[in-house]
Amino acid sequence: MQDNDTLIRNQIIEAAKNRFSHYGYFKTTIAEIAKDCDMSPGNIYRYFKGKLEIASDISRAESIAQVERLRPLIDCKYRSARQKLEEIMFHELRNTFHRLENNEKVVELVQHVMHERPRLFVDSLRRERRVLAIVLENGRMSGEFDIEDVSKTAATLQSAAMKFRYPQLFTH
Repeated sequence: MQDNDTLIRNQIIEAAKNRFSHYGYFKTTIAEIAKDCDMSPGNIYRYFKGKLEIASDISRAESIAQVERLRPLIDCKYRSARQKLEEIMFHELRNTFHRLENNEKVVELVQHVMHERPRLFVDSLRRERRVLAIVLENGRMSGEFDIEDVSKTAATLQSAAMKFRYPQLFTH
């Protein structure tokens, strides 16, 4: 069961998500988020230092959720490592592209958080590389892949797919 502070933080995050996706990060104010939560702006600051911290929490949670959505693909006993790797790469390409494709407000939010909190982006990439490394290591152990350095190969695959996964972020 969640405590009251966690429930309030989640309420604030949900209100901010709705505002950010509809009006954009820059046109959303703490006062508007507070109004949507039926609380004062001062109360928001009890839970978050500011709008950037809220946006950062949203981005971090989405990154973690994205990796967790891959868990069933990794754990599937009926797919080879090659099939898992292919499915993960295409899943990530499709998922990310479609989430950003027609939503410039989300692109704006992600670009701002990446610029202001680059560590979040680095952490997100590290989580994704771990997923790739698990599949590559399993393939190496089964003899399916002939890989000397699993970490380096995971980083190379991730780098090769980056522009295709996030064209909206890197083509401006």
